[in-house]
Amino acid sequence: MSFRSQAGLRPFSLVGRMALTNYLLQIAVLDVLFSRHGLGLAMRPAYALPSAIVVFACMAVTSGWWFARYRWGPLEWLLRTGMYGKLQPIRRTPAKGDIMGLVG
Repeated sequence: MSFRSQAGLRPFSLVGRMALTNYLLQIAVLDVLFSRHGLGLAMRPAYALPSAIVVFACMAVTSGWWFARYRWGPLEWLLRTGMYGKLQPIRRTPAKGDIMGLVG
């Protein structure tokens, strides 16, 4: 694969790295939008695909922001901590000279 085509896959990679968190979040958001419980909204089925695309785009942006600061998604971290039986480090270690913790 060329570099150009790989760059287009980055949003999918970010969302996939926190798949459990994003899956449950997407279900919760779309359930509130498409059922009468929650906010009392009941969107028509014709809006399902556009709504899912918008939710996915928001998850891709949020996942990029999250992974600039943390190693794993919140639920992935919780699962990992439970499996290893001890608290796992979640924060990324800032690169040398990076005061904001945004590199790497």
